[in-house]
Amino acid sequence: MHAAAASIGDHHVVTGKPYVVRLSPHCGLLRPRSHVPGMALSGRVEAVGAKVTTLQAGDEVYGDAPTGAFAEYAIVSAERLAPKPVNLSFEEAAATPWAVTPVQALRDVGGLQAGQKVLIRY
Repeated sequence: MHAAAASIGDHHVVTGKPYVVRLSPHCGLLRPRSHVPGMALSGRVEAVGAKVTTLQAGDEVYGDAPTGAFAEYAIVSAERLAPKPVNLSFEEAAATPWAVTPVQALRDVGGLQAGQKVLIRY
């Protein structure tokens, strides 16, 4: 693991609040099922299973894991990973899986069209 992105979802999984998140597969009713949170990640493949044909050791990848992205190593299904673009740092790539939400909000809810500009202030 080279980088992991933290999101509000990770906060919900760790705290168990709002209580409805305790019904998700990543949570538990009384405590988290996994002791290592984190879903969005980037890093270098250390090893692959015998049936994996899309990745090999040494590949730089990014994607999301069901849990455990905040660990030094994580076991992730190959289908959840993609080759890391060479023009992105590991930190930028780790944040990419969560970039879909703002894009969907701007496009689908906000009606943003190609050619329009958006000012993002933080």
